[in-house]
Amino acid sequence: MVGVSLGGGGVVVPVVELPDGRRFAADDPAGHRAVSEHLGRAVTLVPEAAVAHHDEGPVSLITTAGLRAVTAMAGAEAGGASVDPLRFRANLLVDLPGTGFPEDDWAGRRLRIGGDVVLRVVRPLTRCVMIDMAQEQAPERKDLLKTLAEHNDMTFGVFAVVERAGRLTTGDTATWL
Repeated sequence: MVGVSLGGGGVVVPVVELPDGRRFAADDPAGHRAVSEHLGRAVTLVPEAAVAHHDEGPVSLITTAGLRAVTAMAGAEAGGASVDPLRFRANLLVDLPGTGFPEDDWAGRRLRIGGDVVLRVVRPLTRCVMIDMAQEQAPERKDLLKTLAEHNDMTFGVFAVVERAGRLTTGDTATWL
C-alpha cells in the first residue's frame, strides 16, 4: 500500500502500487485484474475485518535460535547467509543460543526488555506467503512457508502485547519476570 484515496461515500480506500509503478485504488476492478496478471492467479482485493493487519498482534518477536532452525530446514539465502530476519518483519529480534523454536513455549510469559518495557507473550505467529516474497536485499523464495507448515505448524516467532511502555535500544537485555 502506498497511500489512500476516498472511495464511494467518503470511505478511505488503500492505494496499491505494482512493481511496474502503476497505482490503483484497492476497490478498482482494473487494479484487481492487474494484480491477478502480475501474480498469475485470480485476485480480488477486499477489506478483511477479521484480521488486524499488524501481524496478528502489536509486537512481534523472533529469535536467532529460530532463524538458525529455519535456515537448517529450508537452506540459506542466496550467497550462503542464514535466512534474513527482515523476511519476518519482526519488531524485535532476540539473540538466543542454540536452535529450535524456543519462543513457541513463551505464551503467557512476561518479558522485560531494557529497564522499562514489559511485554506479555500471547501466542506463536502464523505466517503467510509474504515471507517467501523478495524483501529488500533478500530475493524471492518459494520454500519458507512450506517448510514452516511442514515442521512448525506454519508458525514462527510470537506476538506480544505491551504491559509497560518505554524506550528500547539495540543491545538491551531481555529477562523473564
